[in-house]
Amino acid sequence: LDGKLVQWERLNRAVDPPPAGLLQSTGWQSARRAEREAFVYVKMWKPKGVECTTDMRNKRNVIAALGRLPGVSDRIFPVGRLDVDSSGLLLLTSDGHLVNSLLRAGERKRKLYYVSTHARASDEQIRRLAAGVTITTVAQRDGRAKTLTAPTRRCVVLRAATPESPNRIRVELIEGRNRQIRKMCEVLGLRVTKLHRVGFAGIDLVGCPRPGSWCFLSERELDVLDGMDRG
Repeated sequence: LDGKLVQWERLNRAVDPPPAGLLQSTGWQSARRAEREAFVYVKMWKPKGVECTTDMRNKRNVIAALGRLPGVSDRIFPVGRLDVDSSGLLLLTSDGHLVNSLLRAGERKRKLYYVSTHARASDEQIRRLAAGVTITTVAQRDGRAKTLTAPTRRCVVLRAATPESPNRIRVELIEGRNRQIRKMCEVLGLRVTKLHRVGFAGIDLVGCPRPGSWCFLSERELDVLDGMDRG
């Protein structure tokens, strides 16, 4: 991660998620509660300008922006990325299994964004965004950068205008290609002026009222992520 070797297996859970029918198993629940105490689970309102890197040589790294967490000595990592020009919900954890399960290609979780553009999107532009447009993105695979030119998956796009943000739309994705929303809008002649994530994998920004604020995930939120982990 960020050019450093991370022993993810050391960070992985000792307790695998149970089959759906055993979710209420007292033994599993007790083991999971003990495991939760061994890991750190945090959500943050990432401010614009902060980079999702743990490299402390980068002055804009997310760990410096987060600040010292009381009682926490474990190294934590962001779950996925939110580009430097975007703001909003970011999950961080020391649980390597959770990182892997939430980002696994076959089990992409829903992400919800509010997006403002330089001009009001037409009905046709909204329809095309929802249907999918062809974009070119770069992804890291096996330590190498690979270019992908392909249509985006169908997504949900709705108007979400307010008096302060008359050109705002609401976008819900199930994939997460690099700068995807910005590139989708660019293809259709729309320039993104603000991009703010408010939901990821069933978690929202409740408890993080302002840029830079953070909180530990609640038991209810951890239950939601455990449900996601079972697919």
